[in-house]
Amino acid sequence: MSLAGLLGLFITGCGLADPDAIQLDEGVIESTPTPAPLPTLTALATAPPSELITIWLDWEFQELQGLYQAIERYQLQQPGVEFAISYHPREALLQDFQAATAERQGPSILLGPATWGPILREQGLVLNLSPLLDPGMESDIHPIAWSQAAEGTQLFGLPLELQGMVLYRNRSLVAQPVADLDEWLQVAESLRSEGRVAIIMDMALSNTLPMIAACGEEAFTQSGALSLFERGGECWLRLLSTLGELGDVVFGTDEDVASFKRGGSAWVIASTDMRGELIEAIGITNLEVDPWPLFPELGFPLRGFTWSENAYLVAGSTESDLEATWNFLQFLFGEQGQGILSDPGGAGHIPTTSALEPPDSLMLASSSMLRAGMPWPPRISLEVAEAPLIAAIQAVVLQGAEPGFALRLAEERLELLTSSSLTP
Repeated sequence: MSLAGLLGLFITGCGLADPDAIQLDEGVIESTPTPAPLPTLTALATAPPSELITIWLDWEFQELQGLYQAIERYQLQQPGVEFAISYHPREALLQDFQAATAERQGPSILLGPATWGPILREQGLVLNLSPLLDPGMESDIHPIAWSQAAEGTQLFGLPLELQGMVLYRNRSLVAQPVADLDEWLQVAESLRSEGRVAIIMDMALSNTLPMIAACGEEAFTQSGALSLFERGGECWLRLLSTLGELGDVVFGTDEDVASFKRGGSAWVIASTDMRGELIEAIGITNLEVDPWPLFPELGFPLRGFTWSENAYLVAGSTESDLEATWNFLQFLFGEQGQGILSDPGGAGHIPTTSALEPPDSLMLASSSMLRAGMPWPPRISLEVAEAPLIAAIQAVVLQGAEPGFALRLAEERLELLTSSSLTP
């Protein structure tokens, strides 16, 4: 069954709207502003709706279940508010949104990654939320989540969910986490003697760049430039060379995840949004999220990137629409909304608020690692730097090149690429 069909069945089952009031059109689900017959509501539910909030998103079906549960709960408090939900594939959502807003047909709320924030702000498509914040609202949110939505004193999105890279372990292969890289190498050697693999290490920049934290450095300067050419780069390449001794090395393929899913390797570095897939593959009792091991050279742990999924309040609303939409966003952002969306049986989102702990041990461990992670700067693009840096990693890890030489060569290549891209 198509996603649209599944969603239609789910909405009907939840009683969000009468089946006749739901229109399915190429994956778009819209609830028209007709009375919503919620079975637990009084006659207030049949009053004509005073507001319609439209939401565009690319969420999976299970995530949408959580959203509809949150909407139902909200409608118990605000029965005069109706909702229209429009699903778009991730690769099409931003472009569809930009085209619709140009025709003044955009939604009230756009749900999307933090990396869209700078684009939306520069195009004037979303509102600055700072004047709308209630006192104390910011203090409830983990600082790393705010870093994904704020620019200076201005807030252009509400971070609804933390995501990022964590270290998963199959406890049926290795019962306990390792404390540092030395212990990790010992366990890897033991597994190798049994014909098993500790980890297939994907050295894509999304995995490896934040590991410079184990050298006591950040990946980017305050201005957003790569910091490793100035400090920490040689240490970082030495670290990656050590990690390369744990098992096979790949660059941006799915081989690492595939091996972990079939029980072929004990660890994998993967995104928190893959938790459901990994549980299905190896079983919930076998899946663990480990603390990042320490790098003995300096005593700092490895880290992964952390980012957020944001709710953007779309510009151009009337005053009454803005008030209704903001009230709902506050609900989603608050303890009730975050509690519903963090249900592991539903959306399974890792909450951004410090007032709510994730409901199960796996999500709690992920949350702890994400809060200690390296924030992904939403304005940063590694497209130009990727080829020179990957070449440096390959030279050191696979060919045994001297880290300082490989780093200088990468810097020279990057300078050439940058200068050529600026040449008319």
